[in-house]
Amino acid sequence: MLNNFKNSISMLIPVFNAGDQIFKTLKSLENIKEIGEIIIINDYSNKINKKILDTISIKKVRVIENKYFKGISGALNTGIEASLFEYIARIDSGDICKDKKRFQKII
Repeated sequence: MLNNFKNSISMLIPVFNAGDQIFKTLKSLENIKEIGEIIIINDYSNKINKKILDTISIKKVRVIENKYFKGISGALNTGIEASLFEYIARIDSGDICKDKKRFQKII
């Protein structure tokens, strides 16, 4: 999972009852080598959403569970505190990344 710290990005995805929309977001990010980890912050979603997140088996994905609802800024702060890499990016669940070269430009 861990890449070179200077050349990697922690991608944050805050989630609240987003359902299976997370899978199209992950698919759009999975082959971007500059992303060293993907952190999904489950912001106290319902049990159905938690079950969906439990099925994710991509190596560089970590799911963090908030123990109470923090809202989007609180969820992002949780992700920032947990991030391992120098750079941080974010995307919302359900969104897709079309320009995969943008991360080369960031680094």
